[in-house]
Amino acid sequence: MICLASKLPILQVGSHQIADYDTEWLHRALSDGLKKAGMGDEQVAMDLYQGLLHYLQNDCPWSLLKIEDLYLRVQKLLSKVGLQKAKSHLPFYTPDVRISVTQMLDTIECPIELALLQSLNQEITQLKNYGVQRVVLEEIKEAVSSIMPAKRWNKQKQFLHDEIASLTGE
Repeated sequence: MICLASKLPILQVGSHQIADYDTEWLHRALSDGLKKAGMGDEQVAMDLYQGLLHYLQNDCPWSLLKIEDLYLRVQKLLSKVGLQKAKSHLPFYTPDVRISVTQMLDTIECPIELALLQSLNQEITQLKNYGVQRVVLEEIKEAVSSIMPAKRWNKQKQFLHDEIASLTGE
């Protein structure tokens, strides 16, 4: 077992493995699922969330857990505690997925602007189709500077930076 500071297993979301994540999305999924099922008691949602958090931190036997498997376990838990109705209303939320643009650039055969934009767009589209609500692009400025090695920041660099940042839709 891998020892992580949060004691949470690494989550597999699509092709991404997320080691450092908060769990607010899990509480929100439980709360929203109960509300949609007409069982909108916030205390019940909090109790379920705390139980799941305890399981993930202390009893989960896997150091890597697919998000789908986590949701199957959540649905089983809802059935066990008599909340079968909420099971079908449970929304599929995920933690934020962070993508390093410089790492993406390193994996591209031909590291040019168009190839980077296409690769990022494909990755973000795949994640959004998978149910990810928020993708965070990191190290955009460094990647732009790598593609356009001019010493000073200029309009062309800013345009590419803004183009990359706009891919997430935020």
